[in-house]
Amino acid sequence: MKRQYDATILIGRFQPFHNGHESLVKKALELGENAIVFLGSSFRPRNNNNPFTWQERAEMLVAGLSQEDKKRIIIIPIRDYYNDERWANAIRGHAETEMNKLGRKQPRIALVGCRKDESSYYLNLFPQWNFEAAELRTNCDATTIREQYYHGDDVNWVDLCKNVPIGTVEFLRQWRDSADYDDMQRDNRAVKTYREKWGIGPFLTVDAVVVVTVKGTSYLLLIRRGKFPGKGLMLSVHTTLIILHRQYSR
Repeated sequence: MKRQYDATILIGRFQPFHNGHESLVKKALELGENAIVFLGSSFRPRNNNNPFTWQERAEMLVAGLSQEDKKRIIIIPIRDYYNDERWANAIRGHAETEMNKLGRKQPRIALVGCRKDESSYYLNLFPQWNFEAAELRTNCDATTIREQYYHGDDVNWVDLCKNVPIGTVEFLRQWRDSADYDDMQRDNRAVKTYREKWGIGPFLTVDAVVVVTVKGTSYLLLIRRGKFPGKGLMLSVHTTLIILHRQYSR
């Protein structure tokens, strides 16, 4: 069957992959010969808002697909650049590379998405692609699902299963027995404690980058965080404070 586009582009964090995301993937596969899914916020440590690695999110995403559709979907992890232009250029570059691999020199490409609120502004960063609006037929959101999931033994699986595909449910059940889940529970509690004490920010703070140069070689001072959030991470002093600000101001 000839489809409308050579490729459709889908961008998201999918933390975790839920029914709304599934509807976007289905539309992307319906319209495009191939669907290229960019997994945002990849290559970063787990935290309260991003508990799953890009590999784990990819596993949830393809769990419910047929073997034929799995062959048509291309998953690409994309890091955070904290600069819209650089981020958008990286996505365009990856898309062009994938089209070249498929032998499409002048591909027909569309961006599939849903303009649900101000956080969807990134959909406007790709004017060179057609835009295909998708209607989300569910009110679920990843933040609510994560909060439900962090309840440990008190997780209401009945409610959670209403909002996520069966592949995600199976993954979440298994992942709950991991040490990473325990850490994310503690991370979640630490964030709530800080917010109760200090509010949502932003906060003014003193920071520093400590660099020592010895015989022409520069060394950056790192610290290992001893408390949640981010316990165990090796960070520069400056980076630590930036992460804390972003974590608590969300």
